[in-house]
Amino acid sequence: MLNPEREGRRVSKKGSKRLVIDTSVARSSGRGDAEDVTSQRCRKFLLTTKDETKHQVVMSDALEQEWGKNQSRFASLWLIAMENKRRVHHTEIPTQGRLRHQVERVAEKKADCDAMLKDMLLIEAAFHTDRIVVSLDETVRNLFHQATEKISALTKIAWVNPCIVEETPIEWLQNGAEIERERLLGYRREDSAN
Repeated sequence: MLNPEREGRRVSKKGSKRLVIDTSVARSSGRGDAEDVTSQRCRKFLLTTKDETKHQVVMSDALEQEWGKNQSRFASLWLIAMENKRRVHHTEIPTQGRLRHQVERVAEKKADCDAMLKDMLLIEAAFHTDRIVVSLDETVRNLFHQATEKISALTKIAWVNPCIVEETPIEWLQNGAEIERERLLGYRREDSAN
């Protein structure tokens, strides 16, 4: 039996998941009084994470730099509150050269390749923790989804968009942020017919 601690992965606290939250969510959360629907949904997701769950946010050096450049004032205060609650999982994320090479090979266009490689830090952080990415970027999500046809490792990553109401992101958080089949990058609707 594999020991996650020996493999470089620490087991998350009972009842909590380690979430890799993209800066798209941090940036879009806006000010606390922003009335834009995207801002409201991002804020609600972050507040639910902080106030109603035990989930942690994953931070590597690269993720912290991205957050530092892109976070809203609301997200900055949220991250400070998460630090105060000891719910920021600081970790070094190893680069997965083989996976990056596979992405380069399957990308149909240079722009697609660049977009996926830019967000590989999310995928790598997810692999190193609880395999969950939270992001608003549906374009890169679809690119990774297409890549799962040739890169089986990507099929194991869950991707949640806090602004897609049909994905029930708030309820998902409150119910333990379990990795459900429909949330995986490799999920295809025809899979559910079998």
